[in-house]
Amino acid sequence: MDSDIRIGVIGGSGLYEMEGLIDVTHVSLDTPFGSPSDNYIIGRLEGIPVAFLPRHGRGHRISPSKLNFRANKYGFKKGTMPNVESLFPRLITIPIFPKMSNEDVYDVINALDKVIKYYKK
Repeated sequence: MDSDIRIGVIGGSGLYEMEGLIDVTHVSLDTPFGSPSDNYIIGRLEGIPVAFLPRHGRGHRISPSKLNFRANKYGFKKGTMPNVESLFPRLITIPIFPKMSNEDVYDVINALDKVIKYYKK
């Protein structure tokens, strides 16, 4: 990826493009962790080199529980996303979807409880 990139953005649900981004190119990147959610979108925003990645892929085709966070993060230069970088080591994704039964929800809660108790030791 372009070593001049100063800002990295991972878009959330519904954010598939960055308004105002010019000189846009799409970069496909293969990582040691597999494929990221989509191509990285490289451009300039008010003269600043920016890399943007639609977290769920354009059109929201990847559910939160199926995201490859390590592959998504891999393409960004260290320091371009300080807030996100500080969260990655502590981030987990839990399965939540409309068709979950109460029993499914309790299973998720119980599994999280076990993991939290294990790591508190």
